[in-house]
This record gives sequence, C-alpha cells and structure tokens, in this order.
Amino acid sequence: MSKVYTRVAAYHWYLGSAFWRERREFILERANHTCEKCRKRRATEVHHLTYIRVFQELPSDLVALCKPCHAEIHWRQPANDNQLQLSFDFPQAARAEARQTDDAKR
Repeated sequence: MSKVYTRVAAYHWYLGSAFWRERREFILERANHTCEKCRKRRATEVHHLTYIRVFQELPSDLVALCKPCHAEIHWRQPANDNQLQLSFDFPQAARAEARQTDDAKR
C-alpha cells in the first residue's frame, strides 16, 4: 500500500529535501545573508512569496528574511497554499535582479 501525504506533510518533506536546501542556500547567498525586508539583520530563513510553484519555485518566488521579519509576515498573513500570491514589500531593484536570475536559469 502506498503512503498518501497531505499537502502539509508533503511540504514539510520538501523542506527537508536536498533540492530545497540547495535552493535555500542560493537565495540566502543572493541576499548576501541580509534580510531583504528590514535590511538590518542576518537572514536565516527563506520565505515563499507565492505557493503556486511550490516544489518548482523560481528564485523570484523566494526572499531571504531574518526570523523576526519572517514571523511578522506570517503573523499578519498566515501561510496558505490556496492563495495565489502573498503580498510582500520587496524592493523593486531586488525584484528585477531576481527576475534576471530566473531568466538566466531558463
């Protein structure tokens, strides 16, 4: 009998995968390990701006955050995989740079 995973269980499995660890490190390095929201603290977490491409995220779908900023975002707007796009005040220059990175990977 095959094991059936809920979306939440599959997402948690994914966060432990080698692919996610590699993607996470890429995003942290892209931000020079600096929080892309407050630009003051060290980024230690990666946040999904959208869940529509979970498991196949583009770099522009992800931002590096410090723990307090990540907690603030999820306190204001809990993660919900039914939302098409989460709002986030991502600086325009950084968003353009992330799109260029996405285009280069295609």
